[in-house]
Amino acid sequence: MNIFPGQCPPARILEQRVAPEPRQQSLFADVCSLIRPGSILEIGSWMGASAMAWCEAAIPLNADAKVYCVDTWLGSVEHYLNNEGAWADGEWGFKRLAIEPYGPTFFDDFLWNVHANGYADQILPFRADSQSALSLFANQKLHFDVIYVDGAHDTYSVFKDVSNALKIVSPDGLICGDDFGWETVRDGLVLAAVVQRVPFRFLVKGQDFIVLRDRSSSLETEFIGLGYRRWHPLAPANLFRMPLAILRKLFTKPV
Repeated sequence: MNIFPGQCPPARILEQRVAPEPRQQSLFADVCSLIRPGSILEIGSWMGASAMAWCEAAIPLNADAKVYCVDTWLGSVEHYLNNEGAWADGEWGFKRLAIEPYGPTFFDDFLWNVHANGYADQILPFRADSQSALSLFANQKLHFDVIYVDGAHDTYSVFKDVSNALKIVSPDGLICGDDFGWETVRDGLVLAAVVQRVPFRFLVKGQDFIVLRDRSSSLETEFIGLGYRRWHPLAPANLFRMPLAILRKLFTKPV
């Protein structure tokens, strides 16, 4: 089964509508310097800025590196709520969805940006929600050297994305993400540590986090040398802070 296209498809728009916000993130350079990944899976791609930043970090070290992008390109709740005043025009505002009668069209902005920056052979999209996509990848026994979690930021979504990523990350690979400062992101990581019960280690630097497991745990010392610190999700302070009501809400399916 050929899950990903051989090349990023062209956009259906005739000119650029929205340029991606530049991404300069030390996490990408740190990870690529130690892993030299050939395959990077990105969960949540928006306009393509982070996917292109991964290319900039990975390709000089591995000319064959590819970035596989999973996103619905339909937007999320905050985009629809940010529909008034300055919020509507912002990076995460309603207008960025480029709504047409048949729905959001900003996937074309992603495609345009990828082609305009010369990454059509390196950035390959897959339109689906992350749970469906990662389940399919696991079924097809696909594995990725780096999995970057930057999709929905609610606790349950982070928990599911990290849990599913653990099934398809390469033995020598790692999972990483940003926005560690979000309480919901940290809670999602705590839940993953509680439920998965597999040996892995968490490292944090600023807003960035890294999950090491299997053979990649040997990289812990090198990441610490780059300024990362250990974080213990199962510490009592993290576990006791989450009330039972939140846990019930997380694991109760909506009617």
